[in-house]
Amino acid sequence: GRAGPGELISALAPCCDLLNHSTEASTLFTTTDQNRFEISLQASLAAEQEAMLCYMEKADNHKLMTTFGFTIPGNPYDKMKFLPPAVLPGGGICKNSVMAYLGVVEAGPMREVQFLPGAPLRPAAMAARERALCAYKQLPFRSEGQGTPACCVDNTTRTPDNLDLAEEAAAVRRALEDCRARLRRFATSLEEDEALLSQPLSACAAAAVGYRAEKKRLLWAAAELLEGYLDSGRFRDAPSH
Repeated sequence: GRAGPGELISALAPCCDLLNHSTEASTLFTTTDQNRFEISLQASLAAEQEAMLCYMEKADNHKLMTTFGFTIPGNPYDKMKFLPPAVLPGGGICKNSVMAYLGVVEAGPMREVQFLPGAPLRPAAMAARERALCAYKQLPFRSEGQGTPACCVDNTTRTPDNLDLAEEAAAVRRALEDCRARLRRFATSLEEDEALLSQPLSACAAAAVGYRAEKKRLLWAAAELLEGYLDSGRFRDAPSH
């Protein structure tokens, strides 16, 4: 947003790295919605001295984000801590099968996740698709060795037997309940956060509430992905526990 002389800038995080490359005493930023704000050094520096942009002293990243957070739907750096695959039945969820359900592939040297051409728009809204991708990347997939993510062999070299399917279904259910439990632990609902955001708030408060709401949307996206996968028909013949 805009800032006047001496006004505290909050929710600045997306611009911090750009500011690190500035060698001027005053730097003008233009946001994607064409708002502008300027950051100026209010004291002179001696030669070879550097100024430091500081948010809070001795605050970890979670504290910074809940205080000054910024909202990016499907932000790949906004991590969810699922239960580790090692504690899930069967060692976690089958990656290949989830990819087929969601309609995505991992392509290129960086194995970037992309939707297949003509993949079903599940979900249709772009922001929701980005959240679904973010949730997919963080699911507790089955691992090899020391927890390195690996594609499940079920869809490539053999047909999964009923025991495989039963274990994976149990893993999906446990991960789903973990998502729901995390949502229940919030002091407010997503609807309450959205109602707050519709009211006039300070920049700092709006950033904090917006970040909290986006965390909930990401958890909801993960829960919806797990629910849809569980009901996709893959586990139709699996014995129930």
